[in-house]
Amino acid sequence: MKNLIAAAALLAAFIIYPAADAAAKPPFRLAGKKQAAVQPQPEEDQDAAPLMARPGTPQYAADLQGAGAPLQKLNEDSLTLYRDQAALIARVETVKEFLDTSASSLGLLETIDSDLKATEAGLKTLDGAAEAAEAIPQAREKAKKVRVSVAAALKDITAARQRMDAVVAKTRPAREKMESAASKAGKLRLALWGVNEGVIAKMPYPIGIAAGCLAKMPADKRPCPQGKVDSKAGSIDSLVVEYDRVVKLLIYTPEPWLPSMKFFDPFSAELAELERLREDVAALLGRVEKLEDELHGLLRILNMKFGFSFPYPNPSWRNPARMSHYHVNIGFRKIAKGADAIEDEIEHILSGFLWRVLKGIGVGKFVNDLKDQAEHEANRMMRSVHFDINLDLPDFGALDAFDASIGDLPALCDGLKFPAIDASLPDFGFPGVNASLPFGEIENSFKFFSPNGLLPDLPNICDGVSYGCN
Repeated sequence: MKNLIAAAALLAAFIIYPAADAAAKPPFRLAGKKQAAVQPQPEEDQDAAPLMARPGTPQYAADLQGAGAPLQKLNEDSLTLYRDQAALIARVETVKEFLDTSASSLGLLETIDSDLKATEAGLKTLDGAAEAAEAIPQAREKAKKVRVSVAAALKDITAARQRMDAVVAKTRPAREKMESAASKAGKLRLALWGVNEGVIAKMPYPIGIAAGCLAKMPADKRPCPQGKVDSKAGSIDSLVVEYDRVVKLLIYTPEPWLPSMKFFDPFSAELAELERLREDVAALLGRVEKLEDELHGLLRILNMKFGFSFPYPNPSWRNPARMSHYHVNIGFRKIAKGADAIEDEIEHILSGFLWRVLKGIGVGKFVNDLKDQAEHEANRMMRSVHFDINLDLPDFGALDAFDASIGDLPALCDGLKFPAIDASLPDFGFPGVNASLPFGEIENSFKFFSPNGLLPDLPNICDGVSYGCN
């Protein structure tokens, strides 16, 4: 929940305030004549810096000092667009993370519900195990007390589970809508990143190359291509400026396209309280399962057998005085019924001859030995069972405020909207864009400004470049 609250605070900061100064600095800039190379700003990540700021760019391609005003303006406006779109991408990422976290937090309710269902089933199984344990004399009274506690707890757990079922039924649509919105936010971020890094970040190349190629032309040949480049730069700059206007709109007045998550703030605090409820329910389930396992261990004694051996005459022609021993096994269930039941079982097992022999020796001492064996083993196994289980239901008070406020949550989630950015569309799918200004022409202009390509190490990049002039 700390992550959820932190995400909410961060989102609010993004929506209320403009991008911080550090984030607003241009990620790249074309150098003047005196600069030997173009380097990224110190605080920028080298890998994230646009191509023009990386080593290997031809020196003349980075020189705009002598370029016309339209080309210089296009360069500056493209820097601004890159910076603004990067800030927008960061905001969309924040919204996505918030939605993911919020959806996961709502999933907490389903976790509590699942634990309550498991606890309900566990109590029923525990009752069956305690009922079976009543067959063990040493455990009978304790097992009866457990069953009384289980019966009371089962009523409370069933009521809590039914209530949580209803809460989950109301919140699941909201969680699913948040998950869907988070997915859309992720697609938006990826689309924005693709345009920013795939197109806008590369703009310094064609701009710088055009400036460099113009600078290499003889003075008397330059006016025509200079006019063509300035005209093209002006038309592309109008697209860049419009593009940046839309991006700024989404940054500074984002709703409804980039929604505020403030509506979820109250739920965040309530879910933090419910996290403790989840822990308490999980702890109760753990106690129920532990006693159930212990009782099942104790119940193994019901299938155990205990035995004794006694001598009987077994003469042969060679050894008329030969004696043998006969072994008798009696199950615990029979032993638990008492001495008469034990004696009857022994008589049932033995033949008439062996029974008469045993009676002559004395049946009683063997009966007592069987009782002692079974009692000793039962007492030993009883020490592994903790009958004094706490089956008190956790306090569900934290659910009251949440349950009372979730009625409008699915409808609030319906207000989550994100533009579907598609580079194949003229306006890229941005809201409020003048459709007569096709943003795709920004990338298409690269071929005009640098007909021979954008490779920074191409030695003859200006060969044959005339910009349509003789």
